Amino acid sequence: MGMDNLTPLADVTPGDWIVTRLRGLDGTVGSVVPPGFAAYARVPHPVETGDDPGGDVRVGSLAPAALATLLDVLAPATGDQECYHALWEGWGWVDGGGVAAWAVDEERGGPPVRLPVTPGVSPRVWGLPRLRLPGRDYLLFRGPLRAALEMGWHQPAPFGFTPQSPSLLWPADRSWCVATEVDDTATFVGGPQAVVDRVVHSPVLAATPASPVDKLVWTATSDEG
Repeated sequence: MGMDNLTPLADVTPGDWIVTRLRGLDGTVGSVVPPGFAAYARVPHPVETGDDPGGDVRVGSLAPAALATLLDVLAPATGDQECYHALWEGWGWVDGGGVAAWAVDEERGGPPVRLPVTPGVSPRVWGLPRLRLPGRDYLLFRGPLRAALEMGWHQPAPFGFTPQSPSLLWPADRSWCVATEVDDTATFVGGPQAVVDRVVHSPVLAATPASPVDKLVWTATSDEG
């Protein structure tokens, strides 16, 4: 199982509307998610427990459980139409060039052995045209709304799946858009007031209203859970 329900696209023109509406690299919400929607929300990335006793917050990716909840909220407004899923090309796992894996024989000892790395996409997909936005270039895929949960690095055992939420996600009718800046700890939603109200009122997402002119917050805080 990989990104089976996401079809890589050679034609990236479905994203042209975003190119014309973004504010540019001005550090605002409108530089991440296109201005022009009736309402906006900021979804903070939740604090996740792990090796760090104080918890950790994902940068540039909404955790799978929170993403699944957001997709549930967006589903009624989306129906069965196809969606577009954009993946930032700069994640090291996408072409495999920015990651490394090592193994250590704990019984015999000796130096670590470097393992082969499986790229996240094939050379054919890596060679496709990019959706080019200010300061960021993306591979573009088409698929059902919930195929967003398939995006990420699918590696052979023993590594498994490293999820990555889409950098941009929108339906064919462009009625809403979800965007995550790769260096931020929040995901933004733009859309009709009723849709954004459902996002803000979700007891799981802890979302708050936002505006395209709001400044981005680059560091996580402990109350973003």
